[in-house]
Amino acid sequence: MLFLALAIFGSVFTASFIKWCESRKIDTVGVIASNYLSGSLLGWTLVWWDGWPGLSAETVGFGIGGGMLWPSAFLVFRWGIRRYGLSLSISAANLSLCVPVTFGLSFLEEALSLAVLLGLGFTLAALWMILPQVKRSETGRDWKALCFFPVLLGMLGIVSLWTNLFNIWGPAPQRFLYVTLVFSFSLVFSMLALLLWKRPVPRRAFLWGQVLGITNALGIVGLLGALRSETFAHHSAIAYSLHSVSVMLLGTLIGVGLWRERMSRRNWAGIGFAVAAVVALNLR
Repeated sequence: MLFLALAIFGSVFTASFIKWCESRKIDTVGVIASNYLSGSLLGWTLVWWDGWPGLSAETVGFGIGGGMLWPSAFLVFRWGIRRYGLSLSISAANLSLCVPVTFGLSFLEEALSLAVLLGLGFTLAALWMILPQVKRSETGRDWKALCFFPVLLGMLGIVSLWTNLFNIWGPAPQRFLYVTLVFSFSLVFSMLALLLWKRPVPRRAFLWGQVLGITNALGIVGLLGALRSETFAHHSAIAYSLHSVSVMLLGTLIGVGLWRERMSRRNWAGIGFAVAAVVALNLR
């Protein structure tokens, strides 16, 4: 349970920290780009401590792909937190589990169960309940809001799917090395993007990015450790359920309690459906 608690802390801290940086007018693009430095250094330290597991072409390929996917999804999530708040964004983010589930049904020949059908239905209901608060702006319909939540769900779902694909086709002893390579390539691609944009990273953003990188990496290491522990060795669905639901609820409470984010009754109902969706999709 200690590893799972670390994973939950890392995920909640990461989302809340981005919100905090936005509230303090800190360059969050620079924070996100530079967080991969400390994250990759911590990852390489853990790989060295655990022992070199070897390096396969599959791990390198998944590392490069993840290095392009993770920063992109992170920036979309940051935009959502800035515009629509932590509570709604983190709820939509944890609904991304429906993407790997749908992929498994379509391409991995996984059985379609009643729990999966309920989970996908709850996902659609949650999105419908979350959207009404932001569907109109002062100038009319807010099309950005109508597009953002499905896009966020899709992008983070692809990130989750990417990790699941590595678990299926990648060498199991190289899991920590895979995460480390994702952080390393994310750093390379992020720095290249900033150079192309001619956008320097302020010193303040760089320093706060190192804090984010450590907690971000520890959260992922915690989840991997929980899945390898005796408690969840044959109950990974329970681990994913506890993680997703805990992050969703804690993130919502922090957003409402600390930043006074407004939530309508429909939004609260949407979060309830989101929790039900995560639980149902993990009852496979």
